[in-house]
Parts: sequence; C-alpha cells; structure tokens
Amino acid sequence: LAAQLKAKGAVGDYSGPWACETLGGAGGQTIVGAMSTGTHGGDVNFGPIASMAVALHLVDAQGTHHWIERTRLRPTMLPIHLVDGTLVRQRFGMEYHRDDDLFNAVVVSCGRMGAICSVVLRAVRQYALEEEVNETDWNDVRTWINNKSPVFLINRFVSVEINPNGQWKHPSQHTCYVRTRRLRALNDAGSPPYGRDERGVKHGTEVNLTTSAGGLSAILCGTDDILRAPFKDLVDYFEKAREKAVAVWVASAAIIVAPLPIPPSVRQAALAAQSAAAGVIAYTTIMLDIVWRIIDHILPPPPTTFSDATALALNYLSYLSHIADTLSLHSADLFFIIRMVIGAVFASEAGGKLQKPAISYAAMDGHNYKNKGCVAPGDSIEVFFDANDPNVQVFIEKMFHRVHQLEMGEVTDDGHPAVFGGYISARFMAASDAFLAMQRWPMTCALEIAGLSRVNGTQKFLELVEADAIETNAIIHWGQRNNWHMKQVESLYDPSPPMGLLYRWREALSSLTDHGRFDLFSTKFSHQRGLEITVPLIKSLACAPEVVCAGSVTVVEWDAISNPPETVAELKIWRADGTTETRILPSLIGSLPLPAPIGISKLELLLARELNGQVYHDSRTTQCHGVLDGDERPYLFTAELYNENGQDFWAYFHTLRSRFISNSLLVSEIEVTFTGPQIWTLQTPGLPVLAIPTSPTRLQFPTRPVFNKEWNYRANPPHAPGAPPQIGVRYKLVCQH
Repeated sequence: LAAQLKAKGAVGDYSGPWACETLGGAGGQTIVGAMSTGTHGGDVNFGPIASMAVALHLVDAQGTHHWIERTRLRPTMLPIHLVDGTLVRQRFGMEYHRDDDLFNAVVVSCGRMGAICSVVLRAVRQYALEEEVNETDWNDVRTWINNKSPVFLINRFVSVEINPNGQWKHPSQHTCYVRTRRLRALNDAGSPPYGRDERGVKHGTEVNLTTSAGGLSAILCGTDDILRAPFKDLVDYFEKAREKAVAVWVASAAIIVAPLPIPPSVRQAALAAQSAAAGVIAYTTIMLDIVWRIIDHILPPPPTTFSDATALALNYLSYLSHIADTLSLHSADLFFIIRMVIGAVFASEAGGKLQKPAISYAAMDGHNYKNKGCVAPGDSIEVFFDANDPNVQVFIEKMFHRVHQLEMGEVTDDGHPAVFGGYISARFMAASDAFLAMQRWPMTCALEIAGLSRVNGTQKFLELVEADAIETNAIIHWGQRNNWHMKQVESLYDPSPPMGLLYRWREALSSLTDHGRFDLFSTKFSHQRGLEITVPLIKSLACAPEVVCAGSVTVVEWDAISNPPETVAELKIWRADGTTETRILPSLIGSLPLPAPIGISKLELLLARELNGQVYHDSRTTQCHGVLDGDERPYLFTAELYNENGQDFWAYFHTLRSRFISNSLLVSEIEVTFTGPQIWTLQTPGLPVLAIPTSPTRLQFPTRPVFNKEWNYRANPPHAPGAPPQIGVRYKLVCQH
C-alpha cells in the first residue's frame, strides 16, 4: 500500500508501522460490532472505537450500497474528501454521502441501519505503553475518582479495578488496583517489540500476545489453579490456628492438673484459656472439614475451568452460610472464606501487569487467544456517567451495599443463597460525536460490573444494579446487559426536533429505510428500545376528480407506503349533509372508487403506528365537491402586471386544466367583480374575446364551455397606477348528462 501511494504521488511516509489509537481492552470482537455498540478503551483523551472511524460501506435493507464518510478526519482538521464521489457512483454503483449527521447516526446504531461491510479507521504511528499497577483501597480512590486529579493529566490510560466484596479481615474496606499506562516510543519496547509475534499469523492459529492479565475476563477459560491456591492457603491458615490452639489447650491442661499448689486465679485463667482453645479447635476443625470438602469433592478434578470451579465453590459456601447454625457456625464465618477466595483471585488478576513497555495492542488487548472454543459464561453491565458527577461515587457505594444485602440474605436468587463473584472496573475516556454513543461528556467514567453467570447471585445482583442505573439516569452500554425500554432511551437521548440526538438518529434511519418501510434490520432489541421510526408520514391524499357531478364516481388516491409495515390507515368522510363514514384501508398505498356525495365533503386520511404501547399519528385532509346544476365555484385573485409591445397592463390567467376537475362540468354563466377603473375582457379557448360588462357583471354562455380549461382576464390599457386590482369570479356550473 505504501508503494502504491508513493507511485500515485502521495506526500509523506506511509510505510508504517501503524496502530489503532485505542482498543476495547479485550479481543474476540469484530471491529464493526465494537464500533456499533459504542465499545471503548480507557485512554482518557480518546473516545470509543467509533471515534476512529472516518468512513464506512453500508448495505441498507433495500440492498442499496452506501459509501458514507466524515467531512473531517479529525474535528480540528480542515474538511477533506477521502474518495472521489463521482467515481464511487460510476465504478461501484454506490450512493455517496459526505455527511456528518448521517455518519454519526450509522456509526453507533446497534445494527439497525444495515450491514456494515467495511470501515476505514484513522490510524496513528505505532507506539509502546508502559504499565503501572498500584494496590490501594476505596477510601483512597474515592477522594480523586471524580475530581480533576493529576492522575488523568500524566497518564494516557487510567482504570480502577474495585472488589465489591469487602476484604476478608476488614469487610467494610474494599481493595482497589489503579492501573495506569504512559506513552513510550516504540523503541522502548525492544526489537522486536515486546508482546509482538513477528512470525506470520494465519487465520485460525493460536497466538500468544505475552500480555498482562487484562482483568478477570482474561482467566475465565483458564485452569482452576488460581482458585485452588487460596483454598490451600486457608488449609494452612486453619491448621496453624488449630495447632496453636492445641498447644494452648495442652499447656492449660498441664496447669489445671498440676499436683503443685496453684493460686485459684491462675487455675481460673488456665480453665478460661483451655475453654477458648477448645472453641478454636472445634471451629478450625469444622472450617478445615469445609475447605477440604471443597478441594476434594466440590472442585472438579483437573482439567476444569476457572469459571466452573469458582461457581461450584462459591455456590457451596453461600449455601452453607445460610445453614451455618446447623454447623455450629455463623454465616459470617463462611463469608470470611468467600471474601478471602474472591480477594485472592481478584489480587492475582487485577494486580497483574506488564513487566516492561510493550507494543500498543499487547498492552491494551487482554484476550487469551489460545483459549479457542472455551466456554466461560459470564454476564456484565456497564453504566456511564459524567466523570465529574458525584453519582460515580454514590453508584459504586450502592453496589457495595448490594453485595452486603446478598451476604445478609436480604437478597436471594429465587430463594437460593447468593453471592456475587465479580468485579467493578472504572475506566475513563473522551466524548464521542456519535448520536447514540454512551460517551456524552468531555470526560466520561464507565463502570463495568461483571461476574460469572453460574454463580448464584450474579443475575440477581446485575438486575439490581441495572435498576439502580435506570433510577440514577445513568447511560447503559448498548452491547452488554441492556433491558432499557423506549422511555429510558428517549429520556436520555432526546427525541425532540430539530436537534435532539435520537431525533437526528431517527431522521437518518428514515432516509435509509424509506421512513421504516424496509425493516429487514428491525429486531426485538430495536423495537423495545425505540430505535425505530415513530411518527408515520403521509405523502399524498387526493380525489380525482375533486370537482365532479354529484353521484358520479370519483377516486380517492393515497400514498403512505413510506412507513413501517405495521402502520394502519383509515379514511374518514364528512359529508355536507352531516353524515360520516369510516373505512379501514387495506394497504398504505392505493385507490378507492367513491360516489361523489352532494356538496363539499371532507376526506381525512389517518395513519396510526403503535410502538411499545405508544400510538403515533399523522393525518391529511382533502375535499370532494359533488356538483348539482346551478352550484357555483367562487375564486378570488390578485391581478399581475404584464408588458406587451411596450405597453403595461393588468391580467390574471386562471388555468383550470387539471385531472382533479371533471370534464363533464360546464359553465352556464360567470359573475365577475373588479377593483379599479379598468375595462376587463375574458379570453378563453373556443370562445371569442368577450367584454365583461360593468353592471351587472354577468356573462351568460348560450353554448356552455367546459369548466376545466383556461380563463384569462385582462384589463385594457392604459395601465392604471396603484395597487394591483382584485378579481372575484363565481362560475355557475351544470352537469353534462
């Protein structure tokens, strides 16, 4: 490509290597899937992946191919054409759009606009990242997480991994790991760069990027070694405690049974120490029995996955916590183990880091590509706030409270004991221009809450978190757990014209789907969230002819085909005699023969489109005049000034040549009134020039001309100065039988 560009006279060095500005933090995604749902990284000065896109190739529901591009590569740059629109149309038969509004609607559209075949991404020179991870706790993080802390100024990337389960020894404290990355020159990553496989990688081969853990999601398919380790540590912990207690019990017993005289106070203290030691021995024996049961019987034998082993262990422990009294324990004793296990796994993953500067994607992509086909069911929700909003802290602490409710049994999973085996990740990024992007603020904070779905409690916990997010008016990630209804979407994205984000998005959808008529890409997801056309649209309604002899057949014609297929149409008729009629129309486009009622009738076409219980309407009216002999049609005109052979004169050319007037209507006479002193004549095809008398101003036609023709009124010169004359005409009609 670099050689081709150079051959075409391109200025600059295009040989690369090139890199993406940011990535979503985990592989296994498609570019378009990540882009279309607003997926993001954690680079504080960069928006989501959608912000890197500058052009795309879309196939809409009609099969039409569109090339859509931004007007600028970056908002701060001058406008630029990426391609020659004329050549795109000629060579590829594609529609060409250089339209920021259309692009900002399509780029994040959850697949509703059509199939995106390809996308052009803005690239940057390849670079390296140096990572640092610091362990702290929530009490420290909460002091700066939504303030303008220097951490956001000196680092390219900032994320905070938060354990919503309390520390095993201090349940009210929550461990956090602050992960930051700083930009480094590519040379700092070594040669070849650390984290890059220089061998050719073919499709389907296994690739190891030699990267950091990248969060809990990176080990969901790994072995259960990480999980067995804390249980073995617990064995060691309880065995040492029991050994110490046994030693105390034996020493106390020796004092109690000693033959030498012992002061009563010493003997009493020995009895108390022995009793306490006996309690510890009993307690640690029970706990060791539980831990060994988990190691030997609950955890599946190797090979097994981390996710399955974790779910089995945590579910077993949470079950025991609710029958703890039958084991001579308290539920807190079991949650002590739960918190220790979760804390150990969390520390091993969230605390991992790159050991040296690495090439960009190796630092940003935490996906383990060797785990092909591994099933690791998880569930997650991600909510977005203005990074300066105090609700960031409030929401995180509300999740701590939700975990506590699980521990206390106040919340269960369909009656089953529950625990949350997951984490909170806070990441920060810049705003996006995409209409439906979640990144709405100069600095956005995204809180991802993820857990293993087979752990009893994960689903219930995420349900509560989602309800809390909706109540807080937080924005929810389109591509993760999202049960929004249209009401919530409209409250956050504004459907009102002309500048509401959802309104502008729907306008783009209208242009690509013929106002919803072509609904191939309409889904249950898009319907529930209101990513659809709402208000229907009528193109035309007419009677042909509109003026006709009463009793003759006129044809009502309507066109409302450009609407969602579920739109319903009906026709209402208000007759001059006061009677009404309603007809349900069989389709959104068509015609209907109708005997013309006597007099002027009003016809109204009504469209109704229901979406999520809300009914939207559009209407249009027309009229039909069923003429009886002697009926009159009045008109009022303003004359216009004309020049002929250097002579100015007033005139008005009343043209009635129309399919909306029946040719069976004849004129028996006309009555004309004028303002001004001019003498007027009437000129119409088929008749000689007629002078219009001044009093009475009536002309009768022994040979009745057809009404549907030209009627030209002209004032004789000289031109009288002043305001244009007004012309009033009443045509008396008769029907030709």
